[in-house]
Order: sequence, then C-alpha cells, then structure tokens
Amino acid sequence: ACQSHAAAAVAIAQLLGLIGQVLRFGDAATQPQRSQHPLLPLLTQLWPVLRDVADGGLLRDEAVSRALFQLFSRLVTALSAARVSDDSQGSDVTMLVQYLSAGILQTVRARLSCSSAALHCACSIVEMLAAPCGPGLLSASLLQELSVAVMVDRLQELQSQGQEVSLQGLFGEDWPACVEEFFGLLQLHLVFAPHLLTSSTSGV
Repeated sequence: ACQSHAAAAVAIAQLLGLIGQVLRFGDAATQPQRSQHPLLPLLTQLWPVLRDVADGGLLRDEAVSRALFQLFSRLVTALSAARVSDDSQGSDVTMLVQYLSAGILQTVRARLSCSSAALHCACSIVEMLAAPCGPGLLSASLLQELSVAVMVDRLQELQSQGQEVSLQGLFGEDWPACVEEFFGLLQLHLVFAPHLLTSSTSGV
C-alpha cells in the first residue's frame, strides 16, 4: 500500500509539473486584446480535480505539495494575464486568491516542508494581482496573518516551551528557502502595493 501510494504521488507530481509547463507556454499566447486565457476552458474543468488533490491526503507528500503550489502560482499568473475588464473573471480570480491564501497560511503555520513553495505562491499573488492593473484583488490580511503566524504565534510557542528561538524553529526544516521567499514577499509589497504593507504591519 505504501509503495502504491508513493508511486501515485510521484505520478501526480509529474502530471502537475506538465500541466504547469502547458500553462507557462499558454501565457505566451495571451494577447492584450484577448477576453480570456486560451486555456481557460481546460482550467475550468481541471480546477475541481486540483482542489481534490489539495484537500486530500496526497498534499502531505512533499513532491506533490510543491508541484501543486508551483502550478497554483502559474494559474494565478494565467488568470491575471487574461483579466482585462471582465467582472466575472475578476470574481473568479478573487475566489481563487481567497482559496489559495487559506492554503498558504495553513501550510506556513504547520511549517510543512513545502512552506517555501507556498510562500512563493503568495509572491505570485502579490506580483500579479496587487499591481496597478488589478487593484482591490488582494487585501493586507494574508501578509498580516503570515507575519503573525511566524513572528508572533510561533515565537511565543517556542518561548513557552523553553526552546531556542531560531529561523528553523520559526519556519521549519525548509527555513533557508522560506526566509528568502518571505522577504521576497515583503519586497513585492514595497514595489507593487506599499499601502498594503503599511496596513498589514500596523496590525502586528
């Protein structure tokens, strides 16, 4: 059973990687005058499957979780590139951001081995949706909750348990990449949405 589960996880991670590559090259075919991404019909059918993978036990597999967050990052990019002035697409993107934000926060709080991939997905959200072309799609709540989860809740937990405070203790075993992505997230806020950074840090 363990071997079959491992084989299934490897196959799913590879499939997610292939889908991500298709999305990447699909972005190149997206022109400013297009009303939707050329792969949007495929993404619409694929989304329930991706949610089943994300909400299922396979997300505990490091390869699957990393591949899934990488695919989500490209999905955000694809939908954002196609969003021109269609309010219905804007609603879809907003719902996607809300769903991904919850998954990112849950992953970082649990200090899973895929936390850096989750934070990279958060960077994609900020870079693509908090830019001037997409105002209002991203609130400050994700950055604020991530900051509280890492800098406040986890710090207090370590101190209450008498453990040494370290970057590994704050972020988990993937801490070098997590630190890089976390500060990258802050930098993107400074570049694309400094007002969100101000409102998020005021609540920490």
